[in-house]
Amino acid sequence: MVEADHTDRHHAHQEIDAMNLPLRALVQCSALSLLALACASALAQRAAVPVSPAGAATGYADYLPGCKQRLGVGYPDAERRCKAQWEKVQAAMPLAEAIHQALGLATKGVSDAALPQSLTSVSWRGPARVGAPREGGIGDLEVQLPGLDDEGRPQPRLLVFQKWAEPDGEVPLGVALPEALHARGDALEQIGCWGGGGSGVEVFRLTGSGSGGRAFALQINSNFGRAGNDTTISVALDGHIPTRQQLQAEYEYYNACD
Repeated sequence: MVEADHTDRHHAHQEIDAMNLPLRALVQCSALSLLALACASALAQRAAVPVSPAGAATGYADYLPGCKQRLGVGYPDAERRCKAQWEKVQAAMPLAEAIHQALGLATKGVSDAALPQSLTSVSWRGPARVGAPREGGIGDLEVQLPGLDDEGRPQPRLLVFQKWAEPDGEVPLGVALPEALHARGDALEQIGCWGGGGSGVEVFRLTGSGSGGRAFALQINSNFGRAGNDTTISVALDGHIPTRQQLQAEYEYYNACD
């Protein structure tokens, strides 16, 4: 496993800036790595079965059948796993709601400049200088909207969230967020995953119940170390969604995940 020092705030901002590239992460893959094994076990969890808004879970009893279906028939101790995931789903729900709100605003054509005023689920930190990224937070999540690049040009429309150093033993945010989106009735389809050496990437096609049927790309980058893990989540607000063929052509270690 690759060990990472998650105490360096400068490193944190470097990672956020790296996500300003549209849906890019180059990860060296090892079939024997823990992440590769985790990715294999996650295939059933990421069933490419859209969930309609009518399927939103109002409590654990509503959530359990869908959770067991995504884990797959014969998954050992599925109810205990789903119970643990449900607790993390509740913690991830503010993030799911912020993503849902952002999708609705993007569908209505709200610009990046106006998004902070409209995206009220995020606590934004003061007005930024012209062209600088806008930064804020949701609880312990860091949030960023990209600013202009070094030549004064707009960067890709990504809404980026980061969480640092979840302790070992917790259900990672990379699992909890998709489950929270499923639970609130959003349609979520995984179109790619790859990983190795303590890092992993998953790309989804996400349709929020308030986006009028318009789909967006969601990417989750996870890095694991002995001290915990960090997760970076980016939502492409421009509506561009890569195809599986494009991902396979671009990433040597791409896996279709189904």
